[in-house]
Amino acid sequence: MGALDVQSTQEAAFGEQDINTLQNMASQVAVALENARLFQEAQRSIQELRNIQKKYLHESWDVSSLPEGEIVLAIGDEPDSKNSHITDFRYHYEKN
Repeated sequence: MGALDVQSTQEAAFGEQDINTLQNMASQVAVALENARLFQEAQRSIQELRNIQKKYLHESWDVSSLPEGEIVLAIGDEPDSKNSHITDFRYHYEKN
């Protein structure tokens, strides 16, 4: 993944406690980077699922039996949720 390079102009400048601290810091950075990668992967998967769901709903709705007008369908988290994600589908149609 990467390397952490710490240097000093003084010989034996780092004691055991310094080395432990730097090793812990490097481990925490590695965990943070992995978490960021996993978060991005999860966001891509969520978006892919939303696109599939949108396509499925679009293909499965038969509006021919409904009166003319507009259909509004909101899919996603509850509107009161913090950071909610709502996908709004609006269809306007007229009977032939």
